[in-house]
Amino acid sequence: MSEQVENEQPFSLRLVRRDQERRMARFYTMHLAPTLFGGWDLVREWGRIGSPGTVRIDPFETLEESERALRRIEKQKRKRGYLSRRTEVQLTITGPAPSPENGSLAK
Repeated sequence: MSEQVENEQPFSLRLVRRDQERRMARFYTMHLAPTLFGGWDLVREWGRIGSPGTVRIDPFETLEESERALRRIEKQKRKRGYLSRRTEVQLTITGPAPSPENGSLAK
């Protein structure tokens, strides 16, 4: 294992899919983890948001193979409507901030 790989954080990704009409809220997470024998595991977990998910671990010989598998699965999930968690919701706040002066805070 190279020194550069040892110092890097393992790659991780969290995707979510929400559909209000179908009352669906799902997550799909993936991360890469080094094994004790020099290989890499692709660890995946999926399920409903707020519930424990199903976990699957796929072993790979090299970091490059595990990254290719992760990217392939990510592409499939994005085609099915999964989004990165940080781009899932964008809030827009308009109007004045709540304050006791404008009566928007409960006393």
